[in-house]
Amino acid sequence: MKEKSENKIQGNSNKIFDGYIGKIIEFFVVFIVNLSFFITINFFRDKIPFITEDITRWLFFADLSIFISILSGLLLIFLRGDIYRMPLYIIQDIASLFSTAALYIIYPFNFKDPVWIDWLRNLNETNRLDERFLSVNIDFWVKFSLICVMLAICIGIIVKAIKFAIALIKSVSK
Repeated sequence: MKEKSENKIQGNSNKIFDGYIGKIIEFFVVFIVNLSFFITINFFRDKIPFITEDITRWLFFADLSIFISILSGLLLIFLRGDIYRMPLYIIQDIASLFSTAALYIIYPFNFKDPVWIDWLRNLNETNRLDERFLSVNIDFWVKFSLICVMLAICIGIIVKAIKFAIALIKSVSK
């Protein structure tokens, strides 16, 4: 009997330790991706041919979303249980939604820029893309994709809010 309880305790501590290491690895991956995105949009935006100067109007929303993602990722390392984690996920998703909506409204892209068109033509010469690809209205598809992303984020917020409500009800009923 004593041996069984010691194994149970030891098994739980290994499980907690493994989960903790996993959360640290997850945080560092999220941190590196967010930092890379932050550096790209803040310092190398002039090197991207289809980005316009309007990107500076969107940077506040993007930087805020990145900061919230990094900060909540750090907090998520230490928090256990949906009752604590779901509100942070919801806050992350709301920040992402605002950032994506601002990107859609500001729309700092110019796919009709000659540099971008030349890049597509060069790509076509090397990869032999169908000519119809070059004539597709890229602006339409980018805006359509942003709308789809916003809808997906909204669905994620609803799902996480339901999970949070369930966790809250379970914690109160205990």
